[in-house]
Amino acid sequence: MFVANSASDPLEILESNKVDLILMDIPVNGELNGPDFTKKLKNLDKVKHIPITVVTAHASELDLTNSVNAGCYDFLSKPFIIQELLEKIEKNKIRN
Repeated sequence: MFVANSASDPLEILESNKVDLILMDIPVNGELNGPDFTKKLKNLDKVKHIPITVVTAHASELDLTNSVNAGCYDFLSKPFIIQELLEKIEKNKIRN
């Protein structure tokens, strides 16, 4: 597991490590929000295949729509129970 503290950190992590799933929040530190950063990742050949699941407290219908339109596969609203997250991870393993 790798943790990025801002939108600038993940690119370095993704370039040098094998990553099977990205958990993305909607508000992130840096210039881009989660959906905008997702769009950026989906334009990179090396990482565009990696499923992205939004895990956020910003769980309005608009947030969900923006996340899906950006290329996120799934959405999990905080607070959540660990079983919900594990189900999302398993679901994304099948897709990948």
